[in-house]
Amino acid sequence: MTNSTCLQPSSSSLRVSPRPTPAIHAASPRSRAATSAPLSPNRSAHLPPTLRAARWLWPDCLRLLDPQRARRSIPLSPSVSFRIVALFATALSVLTCAHAASLRGSLSCSEAGDLESFGQTLPAVRTQESEASFGTDLWQTEADQISFTVSARSTELRRTRTHWTGSVAPQTGVDAQGFWSAPLPDELQDVGLDLTWQHRFSPEWTLMIQARPSCRTAGTTALVSDGFGVTGSALAVWHVSERLQFAFGAAGDSLASGSQQLLPVAGLDWGFTEHWRLSLGLPRTGVFWQVSEALELGLAAEGGWNTYYVRQRGAATYPYGRPLTETKLEHVEGRAGFQANWNLTQAIQLNLSIGVVGVRRFEYTDRNLVLKSSGTPGGYGSLGVTVNF
Repeated sequence: MTNSTCLQPSSSSLRVSPRPTPAIHAASPRSRAATSAPLSPNRSAHLPPTLRAARWLWPDCLRLLDPQRARRSIPLSPSVSFRIVALFATALSVLTCAHAASLRGSLSCSEAGDLESFGQTLPAVRTQESEASFGTDLWQTEADQISFTVSARSTELRRTRTHWTGSVAPQTGVDAQGFWSAPLPDELQDVGLDLTWQHRFSPEWTLMIQARPSCRTAGTTALVSDGFGVTGSALAVWHVSERLQFAFGAAGDSLASGSQQLLPVAGLDWGFTEHWRLSLGLPRTGVFWQVSEALELGLAAEGGWNTYYVRQRGAATYPYGRPLTETKLEHVEGRAGFQANWNLTQAIQLNLSIGVVGVRRFEYTDRNLVLKSSGTPGGYGSLGVTVNF
């Protein structure tokens, strides 16, 4: 999953030190803005992952990219025309005041892994995640910087489904049609707007405040007001030296529940030699080797968590007749492996990750239902491209 979610300084953070700020993150939701019906699954399946990840942000605009409909004349309603004009107007207005900008796309997947609930092992679930984001610095002075990022992410949960033929139905996982599978939505969707302000009080101290309104939904591509939430954070960064930085503060999520609503965060980034760096924090902790100016290799453990509002047709029914819809779902995932960051040019960077998923957990918080990984960890892979302007 991603990373979902982070309170990490942007790639264009204040240039107060050549060392990066510690990687400290917390759950971050994402948003969605659409008012008409999106592409149906059978018509959107042929779209590239980055377009499928954003189809719920401007569904009527992306509908024009459907080759089955492109052969026919598609009348545009006034509202659709207005949104198309507004989309380009917003993009142009942002670019006119941008000091630096970056565009990123990534695709990751994990192999099938079993989930366990109430002592029973459910059929395997594998994931595929696509993400796209655009970020820019809107305003920058010697002491202050304001950055802006729009991102969209889609996580497909590809569940193994089989007809249940046993005499006694399991406690969870059998839907109204008699199929047995992990009782999860087919897709998790997350779109949001990230605003970050950084203020340098002195060469040693920097304050970073971040707010991210977003909409996170599961099992639907429609705009659901119950899925709207805001994450925020406040971090103080202490630049001890060019090679050592500490960060500490707090992060919150209005859509989360329990202890995840407000979390203390802390971390450090330490370049203990000229070419080796230690990073401690969330969602990533690891050791990294700067092989050359263009290539960095590392071994890291990373994790992410997010909360979604579920609205799923034909959802499985939990015991006592309560369907697993119109509720919240928390997703937590932890993985470890090899990472490589390669600067092809000054403007283009490739990011590669290969490893294993050690922890995967889904919880319906108000249904008291938890599904967690069991057995042998499954493998995963991720490839991302970042273009800087």
